[in-house]
Amino acid sequence: KITKTDINKDLKELKLTYDIITIGESAFENSGVEYVKDYNGDLSFGYVKTIKAAAFMGSAIKRVVMISKINSMYANVFKNCLSLTSVSSETSIGVSMFEGCTNLTSFTSTVGSGTTYEIRSKAFKDCVNLKSVSSQSLSLIGSYAFQNSGLETFTCNTAPDVNNYAFANCPELTSVTFKNNIYD
Repeated sequence: KITKTDINKDLKELKLTYDIITIGESAFENSGVEYVKDYNGDLSFGYVKTIKAAAFMGSAIKRVVMISKINSMYANVFKNCLSLTSVSSETSIGVSMFEGCTNLTSFTSTVGSGTTYEIRSKAFKDCVNLKSVSSQSLSLIGSYAFQNSGLETFTCNTAPDVNNYAFANCPELTSVTFKNNIYD
């Protein structure tokens, strides 16, 4: 388990060994960590199963690759990570997970068929440079999930539950597609 410490701002890369399964609350908050790699050196969280609240909030992380082994993520994990540009995920997106990540331009869901996932409340709120999301196997879009984002198109091959104000104040949004039904 990794817990909150005084992280050196010069630390750029975090390499996780196979025995680290939990990253504690605020463990790397406001740190200089740019990349998280597994024991093989791949961009991944390796064997991590739990990432607690604000673990990387405000850090310098640039790219996030979340694999399906992660089964518990708390709120605000990557909130306000201003250097974050790309996210690839095989797991649900937690509450306010990427809120305020103003340079996030790419989100890719790599969830396999037969598995569903959720985008929870405020997950991409204020992600003003996120223009397009294409998703498979989505079961829920939480309240305010994309509020104030730069979203222009949203495509999903399922018909998820969509909570109140999921796309609130998205003035550039021109197309939402759920299971081959287009809503302009």
